[in-house]
Amino acid sequence: MKNSKNKQTLEQRLNKIRAGVLGSNDGILTVVGVLFSTAAATSNNFLILVAGFSDLLSCAFSMAAGEYASVSAQREIERAVIQIEEKQIGQDKDYARKTIAKSYISRGVNQQTAYSIADELIQKHEIESLVSAKYTLKIGEYVNPWGAAFSSLISAALGGLFPLLAMLLLPSHLKFAGT
Repeated sequence: MKNSKNKQTLEQRLNKIRAGVLGSNDGILTVVGVLFSTAAATSNNFLILVAGFSDLLSCAFSMAAGEYASVSAQREIERAVIQIEEKQIGQDKDYARKTIAKSYISRGVNQQTAYSIADELIQKHEIESLVSAKYTLKIGEYVNPWGAAFSSLISAALGGLFPLLAMLLLPSHLKFAGT
């Protein structure tokens, strides 16, 4: 079951929020570090602007690339897990039934009921039921590396913009404290 483009799972939305929070934190901290270093060496606002803006851009693109790589790896691992489980089903015809039942038993369902649930779920779709019970994965509902990358890129740039503006616009005696 695939999601429409407008409907995202909670995991997909949380992934973008997580990427955004990490991006904004990194944007703020790296830009502040560069601004403090540059402002300690010179009072030339143009040089401070160039250094801060350069860091803001490099941080934003670095965060985006890192998020893309990380989430792509997660997505590929999820796909590989499904392939491994399909192979297990091919090798042991009772594997899915035992695994699904075990999942329900661990949640407090009695053994007879757990096996009844497993049998019913397997009749509907064996591999989907297995990976859902074992890993809480849903086939076709993978996290989006582009969404995480874009979220991180924008939030890192916006996060870094605030200390950059503070350093450039505040009076000299407030620059460091305001930044």
